[in-house]
Amino acid sequence: MGEVWLVERRVGPRVELAAMKVVERRYPRDIDVLIAARERGRLMERAGVPGVVPVVDLARVGHRLAIVRPWVDGLDVLEWVEILRERDVALPTRVACEILAGAAGALAGALSAMGPDDADPLAIEHRDFKPTNVLIRRDGEVRVVDFGCGFTSIAGRSGRTGALQKGLVRYLSPARREGKRGGPPADVYALGILAVELFRGRWLRRLHLHNPSHDRHLSEVVARLPALEMRTPKDDLALRNLLLRMIGWDPEGRPTAAEAHQTFRTLADRAPGPSLASWSVAHLGPHLWFPHVDPAAPGPGEVAILGDEIDPSEIPPIPEDADPVASAAPRWEETEDGWRIVDEEDEEDSSMFTPPAASPRAASPEVEVAFVEDTATVEVIAEPRTTAKRRADPLPLRAGFPLMVVIAAALVGAVIGAAILALGVAIYFARG
Repeated sequence: MGEVWLVERRVGPRVELAAMKVVERRYPRDIDVLIAARERGRLMERAGVPGVVPVVDLARVGHRLAIVRPWVDGLDVLEWVEILRERDVALPTRVACEILAGAAGALAGALSAMGPDDADPLAIEHRDFKPTNVLIRRDGEVRVVDFGCGFTSIAGRSGRTGALQKGLVRYLSPARREGKRGGPPADVYALGILAVELFRGRWLRRLHLHNPSHDRHLSEVVARLPALEMRTPKDDLALRNLLLRMIGWDPEGRPTAAEAHQTFRTLADRAPGPSLASWSVAHLGPHLWFPHVDPAAPGPGEVAILGDEIDPSEIPPIPEDADPVASAAPRWEETEDGWRIVDEEDEEDSSMFTPPAASPRAASPEVEVAFVEDTATVEVIAEPRTTAKRRADPLPLRAGFPLMVVIAAALVGAVIGAAILALGVAIYFARG
């Protein structure tokens, strides 16, 4: 979607850390989507929805728009799972259940905050639920970010193309992959896919576009899950049945987020092993860092905070070289390795999650101030990042790294062997 900056948010005399996500690409509908997300975010903030990190402000940096939300001292689920995998540490069943219970509770709380009489219940959805939008705090608390303002929320139809290229399309429900509005059941589906991946210990590599092959394939995946280490076979069966309902093709058959929250919470309490709070002390805390800020040191700059009443003339125009909005839904075709978009250039394997590359921007960007509201400003104090990932050490290893090491070692060995052989032959003929 864009870059995440660590910023100071100043509201009157109060100063607090915040995260500012700058949208990388502009679309004509962006401002409407972001205004709606901010209004819902402020509503959830007033309601005190547990587990939700709401959007509290909008900003702009040059011609780009940005959202501002409170800072979360933690790691997203994707980053944490990758770190654990690099260290050959398995995620305990109880810990996974608590993560899923916290995420489901946040989705259910957001739905309740809007009220049962909302004029458009389908609009009350996250729309971009995925591992990078579920954060685990240092104390083990679960937080859900980017509610209604993530990648597939802003990019609209073209978001499905980008989701395919980034390996995120598997978190889109069948209805949303067809360009329809999914509503809260679509978020439950995405949570169910994440749940299967956490219990499976690996990211899913392929999904099916049509039913009944979709449900049959995922049923086989759930049936082949490793032993879930529940106390009783009844609890194991209850967990697998919940997963099957969440990832079902028919949205009417999926449980609500509140039901999923209650079931995961109950199963977590009945599962053996450490709690998320205690387990995160040893396996999460060492990979976090505290942002140290010198109040006396000037920051790289300030950005504009857009007020409640936004004048369209104050919004910089979309650059001429900006990506156009897709005029039609993409065409899909199923292959033996999954599925892809037809006639899409530079397409990538839809089955693999590809983390974004490091931001090429400088550590101290030049930020142009077009308008600053009197009551709130945002000061940039840290370098931009493509995601809010933080770690204490670089951790260069990835899943494919061991194979690369083996190949490199084999090539080096072959060169050394050939040199030794050539030297032996030379010595033999020299003596002969």
